[in-house]
Amino acid sequence: MPSFVSNTLRRASDVIFSLLQMLNRVFLAVANTMRQQTFAKAYDPPVRALCHLLSQKPVAGLATSLQSWCPKNCTAREFEVISFLGPFLRPSVIYEDDVGTPSFLHIF
Repeated sequence: MPSFVSNTLRRASDVIFSLLQMLNRVFLAVANTMRQQTFAKAYDPPVRALCHLLSQKPVAGLATSLQSWCPKNCTAREFEVISFLGPFLRPSVIYEDDVGTPSFLHIF
């Protein structure tokens, strides 16, 4: 019986790890799309995608365990670039503040 439990837990952890990898790719794609948006462009589709993804409780639970959800030891400016939520928090209604994609972001 203990081998059954350990095998089941190992398989479940493999599935969760695979789901995290898949979700990380989906979240990064949505965040990269949002990075290219401004208030002058149609920023609504990536925001709707984020809302739809996070409205699913299992997905929201897994999302908060991603490393890019809340990176440690970063400044506010770095948070905008490094974190998954950064592109969604960055847009500004003040034209001068809406800097678009930072030039150093192209190295990622």
